Amino acid sequence: KKMNQGFSYFLSDTSENPSYLAFPVGTSMDRFCATKPGKEPPKLGNEIYEDPDLMRKRRKGMKIEWNTEDVYTLALWSAYFDWIDWQILNFPGIRPFSATS
Repeated sequence: KKMNQGFSYFLSDTSENPSYLAFPVGTSMDRFCATKPGKEPPKLGNEIYEDPDLMRKRRKGMKIEWNTEDVYTLALWSAYFDWIDWQILNFPGIRPFSATS
């Protein structure tokens, strides 16, 4: 199934066809930070700063120039998905359920 541009998912009930979530990193992340070599990346558990103008451009589809030198720190928040326990939650009238079974 498709939802937002570039986002798709499939919830399976068989082990032959596993469930998946797929989305473009650049436009989907809430925060994106590329740290150059020799610089200190953001401390995990703290705020991840991203320049507001670059964030706007990234979310509109600005191409990310990936490389193997920088350290990438990404953040994705969701009120409907628990990324630690892989559970889908907070839907009215539906109890939380596993995204892996």
